[in-house]
Amino acid sequence: MRVEQEQKVTEDARIYAEQDASAQRFAAQVLQVYNFLLYSLISYFICNLHSNKSLNSSKMMCVMFLTCIFAGQTYRLC
Repeated sequence: MRVEQEQKVTEDARIYAEQDASAQRFAAQVLQVYNFLLYSLISYFICNLHSNKSLNSSKMMCVMFLTCIFAGQTYRLC
């Protein structure tokens, strides 16, 4: 009976550790998305400081380039 109880405690601990790791991965992904959106917004305003025109393709590339620099990430468009 004691061995079964120890196995149950061990299994519960493993399940908890897996759930905790999953929650941490999800939180990291949420923060990455938040940072990307924040830096994209900052980059957009930087690229459009002196222009009220719509965002054309060259400005969009500027936004993506600055976003990659600010976020410290490597994205396909960079």
